Amino acid sequence: MMNCLVVTDTNWDNIPIINKRLSYLSENTRVHVFYSKGIESLIKITSNLNLSVLRHSFKKGSEFNKILECLKVIDFCMVFTDLIEYNNIPNAVMTTCFTNEIPFFSFSNFNEGYFYKGELNNTKFKKVLREIKNTLKPRTIEKHTDIKIENIFIKETDINKAVYKIKEKYSVLNSLRETKRIKLIDL
Repeated sequence: MMNCLVVTDTNWDNIPIINKRLSYLSENTRVHVFYSKGIESLIKITSNLNLSVLRHSFKKGSEFNKILECLKVIDFCMVFTDLIEYNNIPNAVMTTCFTNEIPFFSFSNFNEGYFYKGELNNTKFKKVLREIKNTLKPRTIEKHTDIKIENIFIKETDINKAVYKIKEKYSVLNSLRETKRIKLIDL
């Protein structure tokens, strides 16, 4: 039995892409999902495709540890992201999979293809999926201390405080984008 982790961006709403990609999974694949905003649609899709689902929950502050526990038992990941959000669960999953050589696919709204292990792939998705081998579990995962998961949702009753906190969070996110972006060097 193969184990697949399915992760989406917080604001991911392109259900047809998820349905299309999950339809290639065989019925003996177990799908792992984390409780999130779009879990209802994921459950409906997996139910329609006769896939078994394992749901995982987070406790505040222990998101990354739960991701590491899940990655120890999965064979591959499917990440649905537009790569515009930083310090979120899809980013943490892709970074951890890349450094620990766990196969992962990432899909976006920007292109028809997919990325396999971080690179754009032109091979048929179904063919690459069949080539993934069942691995010995649990695998050892190298933990990274530089990965952080930010929660930008703030519960505040005073509107002035809420606006201030949101501006503060976005300034932190913008500074992280500046440090991670590709810079052109003139010679």
